[in-house]
Amino acid sequence: MYFLACISMRRLLNRVHQLLYARGTGAALDHARFPYVVAELNHQLDEWREVLPPAFAFSVGFNELANSQSIATEHGGFLRQRYLTCRSVIYRPYLMWMLSGMAGGNGASSELLVSQDALKNCKACLDACLLHILNLRGFGQTVLVDTWICSLSMAGAMLVLLAACRIPALKDMIGPEVLGAGDHLRQLLQGWQGVMGEPTSPSVNQAIRIINDADGFIQDVYRAGDSYSMRRQ
Repeated sequence: MYFLACISMRRLLNRVHQLLYARGTGAALDHARFPYVVAELNHQLDEWREVLPPAFAFSVGFNELANSQSIATEHGGFLRQRYLTCRSVIYRPYLMWMLSGMAGGNGASSELLVSQDALKNCKACLDACLLHILNLRGFGQTVLVDTWICSLSMAGAMLVLLAACRIPALKDMIGPEVLGAGDHLRQLLQGWQGVMGEPTSPSVNQAIRIINDADGFIQDVYRAGDSYSMRRQ
């Protein structure tokens, strides 16, 4: 059942990338189409989660981070990571639209995307990115097989959070947990490299450097925001 769940998720991710991001046909940049595609793909993701057997069930949320009961098995923890990856990619078109600055333009599509519903969908993407980082653990297959692709994925998630931190309306949606994300990833990835031994992977080393740099910029943004708040008081 576990492998069937993994295969089913891989197929869903393939559909997500094809429908939203395929060159020339993807809906991610079509502001009239992508809200409907996102809604359908998210429905399929929810259905995938609902049919998981109890042994693979998981909870999602910032309140669950310190709760060891939020997953029944390690397999459930890994499937939660796949779920969060998929959710962040599904909702990313909303974030791309906001970051592009187009949401402040004119027209019906702009009015749609600055609505509370659109902001809620941006938050769904950002929460999924941050939870994906914070829920990362030393799953056996991640350490022994997927360290390389995991490091790239985590570097990408940190860059998404960094970009959002630069936009006040989006920064307010990101929880304070983001300030611990970089250190969490550094400890894990450097520890996994130690398990794998020498020589270390140049790609993983580069991903760690990107994570370090992104974390430094995020820390600076929040420190600057705190200083500004203190000056206004």
